[in-house]
Amino acid sequence: MNIVVLTGGTSSERDVSLSSGTLIHKALIEKGHHAILIDVCEDLPLIDSEALFESQKNFIGDAVITAKPFILNESHLSKKGYFGQHVLDICKKADVVFIAMHGANAEDGKIQAVFDLYGITYTGSGSFASGLAMDKAIAKQLFMQNNIPTAKSITITKHDKIEDIDIPCVVKPINGGSSIGVTIVKNHAELEESLKEAFLFCDQVLIEDFISGREFSVGILDRDVLPIIEICMEEGFYDYFNKYHTEKVSEITPAPIDENKAKEMSELALKAYDVLGLKNYARIDFMMDETGNLYCLEANSLPGMTPSSLLPQEALAVGIDFAEVCEKIVCYALDHRV
Repeated sequence: MNIVVLTGGTSSERDVSLSSGTLIHKALIEKGHHAILIDVCEDLPLIDSEALFESQKNFIGDAVITAKPFILNESHLSKKGYFGQHVLDICKKADVVFIAMHGANAEDGKIQAVFDLYGITYTGSGSFASGLAMDKAIAKQLFMQNNIPTAKSITITKHDKIEDIDIPCVVKPINGGSSIGVTIVKNHAELEESLKEAFLFCDQVLIEDFISGREFSVGILDRDVLPIIEICMEEGFYDYFNKYHTEKVSEITPAPIDENKAKEMSELALKAYDVLGLKNYARIDFMMDETGNLYCLEANSLPGMTPSSLLPQEALAVGIDFAEVCEKIVCYALDHRV
């Protein structure tokens, strides 16, 4: 099968995307496919498509997740348009495009909408569902309307006057992932700086009730719910640095929780997946407070596929290795073509 693994982009999660893409590219070649790895924003030579896919080329080189989120550089800011030269031409010639991207212009449905217009088959959820999941405020409204428990929150802009905020709270950009721009605010003095940080990444910010307790995530492959994973931190919280650059976090699969509570969380994860209209694969994040109440935090329509990512760990717990996960995702995309 001829596959484009599409990675990179210009979101703050660019480095994470490059890491995901590199591993996915290797895995698909391992499974016998003709896969090429390209950065969505970089210009490419227009090569004969048959020779190009047979080359199995990696057009991005080595991928390293830096200690801080990616910030747009001059080369990206000066470009006209988003797609690099010939990128769409090459994607049109693939049997399927594996979208190995995260953050803005990837998980928000924009790439998917373009591909829909061109009739390009791609992995992950459709454009509308991706947009719903990416907007944390809209996703929360849908959760509440469908009896999926979630932490209370308010959405603000830079121009809103903030008062009567309960502390502690969580400040986060309304979209984006990898906990970029997220802060746990422990006193009122920290609130203003936390808001400034969040507004660097988004024009709207969510201020959410802080839930003290245990953190979990639930992966889903084509509506099959994977074993729950628990994220345990020695200190701090599961932010960008701790996700990719520390050994002070442990991830336990399957999570050591009561069977009934695991069943409840799995059912809520699948309900959130269906309410948002997700398909192919996704990951749903939860908190559980000290009394056992569950809170659905958010849904990830293109969960990470890096060496430390959660969904591949959950799949491995039921005997599905990384390469098989990647191939399953490709097969789901082909099966679900409209």
